[in-house]
Amino acid sequence: MDDKKVKYNKIPDIIGKSEDDARDYLSKKKIKVKKFSIKKFNLNYKSGTVIKVVPDVNTKIAENKYVKIYVAENRLFTLFLAFLVVLLGVIFYYGYQLSYVMLNVDGPYIQANQIGYTTSNVVRVTAKSELENYTNYQYCMTSSDNANNCIWKSFEGDEFVVSDSGKWNIYVRAYNNHKKTYSLKSNKVEVFIDREQPIISNVQFVKNRNKVKFEVEANDYLSGIKSYFYSLDGVTYIKTEEEFEVYDLTTDRIYVKVVDQLDNETIKEVII
Repeated sequence: MDDKKVKYNKIPDIIGKSEDDARDYLSKKKIKVKKFSIKKFNLNYKSGTVIKVVPDVNTKIAENKYVKIYVAENRLFTLFLAFLVVLLGVIFYYGYQLSYVMLNVDGPYIQANQIGYTTSNVVRVTAKSELENYTNYQYCMTSSDNANNCIWKSFEGDEFVVSDSGKWNIYVRAYNNHKKTYSLKSNKVEVFIDREQPIISNVQFVKNRNKVKFEVEANDYLSGIKSYFYSLDGVTYIKTEEEFEVYDLTTDRIYVKVVDQLDNETIKEVII
């Protein structure tokens, strides 16, 4: 009996492909791959991609023979770089903070233009600090009751605008950039900003003969929900409550709109 003729295939170019894609490609060529790939540190290729195959690409190899693949591994290096950047940032920030010296001098007095929730608010210095020859003001805004870890930012003039959504405690201090000194912080001013849309988490409905009963589940974690609406065409809206009924509905969908106290709104299409 004659021996079977051995078939050969060329090793395809799998360099740069993901390990899974490379294994699939080689399998289709009836070339087997060692179960475990060899990890090599390499910044020239994306982590998890093939950087080398043994034997080399284009080498003829008998069918069902094994090859070894080498895969780039650089995630640890990337994490190390990210950690290093964060560490240097923290060192720089606290070094900058410590380069200034706080004097036991009264800070300025501040107040906000508006009370309660707004889409933006102006905080103004109404009484200046006693810090001698101060060059400017800095402010910090924090959601915490403790201002010890507040990040201070400079602003020009005697006022600044707060427009980030949230519940903020605001402080201001005077500082002298030449002498590297700053005053005690000001009184606390509370500012409430809502620029966020309400969240419609679900709209439940129950069909009953000639009517459909709807129940809207919605939340607004800042200023709160003011009103509910529904529409049959997405253009004309009818004011309603979070539970409402529609009679003789002739469409397969309605639109539900929820509006918060500052007129931020969310619309959800409901397929019936």
